[in-house]
Amino acid sequence: MDENWWSFKQHFLLYLTSIGASSNSGERNVALLLTVAGPQAIEVFNTFTLVDDEDKDDLDTVLELFDDFITPAISLLFSLSLPHSPHLETL
Repeated sequence: MDENWWSFKQHFLLYLTSIGASSNSGERNVALLLTVAGPQAIEVFNTFTLVDDEDKDDLDTVLELFDDFITPAISLLFSLSLPHSPHLETL
């Protein structure tokens, strides 16, 4: 999962809108997200530490967790591509 996440997320949200999924339960929409995103997304989801058990069934919370997961990875890759990056000194 990488910068493709942002495109996938946009397509997924458009898909939910197109099928009228706003009436679905959060649990159903999260299950749909994980099913469509595939096994790697399920592995990442299983690493999330959720404060409340109900958060695992809240699509907005789960999407935010994926956003947070992806953002540091992209930031690190960008900083590694810069000359004289402090990250390069530790490699």
